[in-house]
Parts: sequence; C-alpha cells; structure tokens
Amino acid sequence: QNNIYIATCTKSIDFPATNGFQTTPNGDQEGCVIKMDNQLTSIIWSTYLGGENDDAIYSLALDDNDDIYVTGGTNSADFPTTTNAYQASYQDSIKADAFVTKISSNGSQILTSSYFGTSQYDQSYFVEIGSTNAIYLFGQTKITGAQLVNNATYSVADGGQFIAVFN
Repeated sequence: QNNIYIATCTKSIDFPATNGFQTTPNGDQEGCVIKMDNQLTSIIWSTYLGGENDDAIYSLALDDNDDIYVTGGTNSADFPTTTNAYQASYQDSIKADAFVTKISSNGSQILTSSYFGTSQYDQSYFVEIGSTNAIYLFGQTKITGAQLVNNATYSVADGGQFIAVFN
C-alpha cells in the first residue's frame, strides 16, 4: 500500500497519538511510531512507546504481515515488555538499555517486547529482518568482556558494538 512509517522520539505532550496502544506520554521523552498514507495527507495511526524516563526509537522494519519491529534505547525501568521476553527487566539503573518491540500492523497493540541490555550503557540503532525471518539488532555497548556473546563462534571482547539475532 506504500504507506509511510516514521520511528523517532518526541518530548511533545500534544503529539498526535491516534488509534495506537499508548495515547499519552509516560515520561519526558517518548519513542513514537507513525503510519501515514502514501500521499502524506493523513495519519492512519500513531503511538507513543515508552516508560517514565527517556525513551527513543532509532529504526524500524516491517515483516511479511506488516507488523512493525522497532528498536532503540530506554532509561525506563517500566518500559513495556511482554510475557516470555528475552529480558523482562531493566538491567541498568543509571544508563540506557537497548530494546526491541514488535507492534501489530494496525498499531493497536504490542505483540512482543524485550529489553536487550547489560549493567552498562546499551543502545540498539538498527533492526532488520533476515531471509529466514530472524530479527537482527545492531548497537553499541559499554560493557567489557563478552557478556553479550551467546552462541557465537566469533567475538571481540570490549569491541563496543553488538549484533544480536532473535527468532
């Protein structure tokens, strides 16, 4: 349908949240997602995404069902996660944790959501969907050692970046 999707963040209290799952901000800065028609004349739906502290979305990807994956960083211990999330709890009380969230194609609900973090600063800047529908995250971390390394034959300790793959 050639709709236009925008993923970003806002400090606006009058952001036009329409037909989405979160219509009011929970904190000072919220992540937000907007779906517009292909002529940029109307908002189909838009929503905030975040908790009580600063949140930001940096990237999005659409799957075969037009469900939307977003990723970014959060300072919110109450960022919305879902049952059976990889990490349901905030890992860092001072710095940011990365997150990945899957939103329904109509913007009405979060289908799945997880933190991806350590006890140090972590942010995820890109999300992509692979040919086997695996979800790829790319981001930064300040953690030293190999704490984010799992099921990988190659890694660079203290490298500062991470690539993570989820089913």
